[in-house]
Amino acid sequence: MGKNLKALRQKIRKLKNLKQYKDLPDEELEKIALEQLRKEEKKKEQSLVYTEDEQEIAEQKLKKYQEIYHIEAFGEIEQLKQLVYFEILAERIQRNLNEKREFLDPKEISSLTKTLLEIENNILNIRKSLGILEEKREDSAFEYVQKLKKKFKQWCNESQATRHLICPHCSQQILLKIRTEAWEAQKHPYFKDRILYNEHLLRLYLAGILSAEDIGEILGITKEKDYLEWLMEKWMTRPELKRLKEEAKELRKKKLKEIKGKKA
Repeated sequence: MGKNLKALRQKIRKLKNLKQYKDLPDEELEKIALEQLRKEEKKKEQSLVYTEDEQEIAEQKLKKYQEIYHIEAFGEIEQLKQLVYFEILAERIQRNLNEKREFLDPKEISSLTKTLLEIENNILNIRKSLGILEEKREDSAFEYVQKLKKKFKQWCNESQATRHLICPHCSQQILLKIRTEAWEAQKHPYFKDRILYNEHLLRLYLAGILSAEDIGEILGITKEKDYLEWLMEKWMTRPELKRLKEEAKELRKKKLKEIKGKKA
């Protein structure tokens, strides 16, 4: 009690030094002081003591948010920490509700549910404030450009060895390979008429050695069936198709001969 009274007196003295409160009567000052002390106490009670597992999750969440949304300003990082705190707290309450629902009385369930809704509202508000929802903030144009610059810098760091461009004369793709003293331009080995193309891959397909699904696996487009079908259709219209079919026949004969030789 003595401690609380001392804190109240200190708060009243601080309020009296503020211009907006100095002319107020003592009763009004006491009410305002009590209300501020309650808010401060509530804020202290909300500080979450993480378990070891939660601490690790919190650090991972914070790092991931910063990497994805390029959050660097001190004020935004503090908001982000609060967001992570509320997310983990919401997970904790939800877990308690799921695990102990049978043992809780209706009042406790109602109280926890209400608290959970309040926390989710806080999460939503902080997300809006940080601009990490679908809607963009008013000042997001500048930040969007900054994010693009960072992404471009990252791309440059990861793609230093090669570049490619479209030839202004023939519209073919050209691969640029870096040398110590300059860039070296050469014909792009992976494209023909701006279409992904590989003669031997098509030859293996025509020989029946590889299926369309195999090619999809090789190119990493197994989930894009429409694209693969479109690509195969484009490959089948190549002018060298007749030659490739003949070569595929020879390749198939060779493979069959090798198989028979192994069986013998």
